[in-house]
Amino acid sequence: MIRVSKYCYEHGKSLPNKVSLMVGKRVLHGYVWEYQGNRAIETPDIGDKLSDFGDEMWDFKKEMKKGQEDIKKELEKGLEEMKNQIQGVHRMIGEVNGDVRRTIDEVESEVQEKIEEEKSE
Repeated sequence: MIRVSKYCYEHGKSLPNKVSLMVGKRVLHGYVWEYQGNRAIETPDIGDKLSDFGDEMWDFKKEMKKGQEDIKKELEKGLEEMKNQIQGVHRMIGEVNGDVRRTIDEVESEVQEKIEEEKSE
């Protein structure tokens, strides 16, 4: 059977686990600050990394804007082509309507002529 104690060591005179960790953390921080002051530990410059990240985000934003503009141009070009096609279809419909009208007029005149011929006989 494993006995779990709330203390770090068996002898009961030590600090509880959480307090021991807090003290250890503060001691470690003290060492780090001391070594940084002596220039024994070099810390990376986060500013450079953030600057690079900002530059990358700016480049990404510019590329996105360019892509959006390209898509917009393509859509406008496609819309213009569709308008031209629709105008062409309307022209063709007009021509067909004209042809149908001429054909109807021709048939009506032929029928009228036949009626006139039959009356005169």
